[in-house]
Amino acid sequence: MSKILELREKRAKAWEAAKAFLDAKRTQEGFVSAEDAATYDKMEKDVVNLGKEIETGKTGCYRCRTFQGNKHTDHQQAGCKDWR
Repeated sequence: MSKILELREKRAKAWEAAKAFLDAKRTQEGFVSAEDAATYDKMEKDVVNLGKEIETGKTGCYRCRTFQGNKHTDHQQAGCKDWR
């Protein structure tokens, strides 16, 4: 499985976990405690960071963009050591 697909699956699972957490902690009035809100914010930030990592992998690694003009998109196949 490609790194991008693995990251997408990880992001999807993290997002579902964050939504489930928020649903479980929300009161009947629709509020959550400050502590639960902070926990959710961290979970959401993790999802956003995974998205950024996915985008970095899709657009190329630093070395490819800088030195090779991003001539290829499959960094694993091309043997890029800087690809995350």
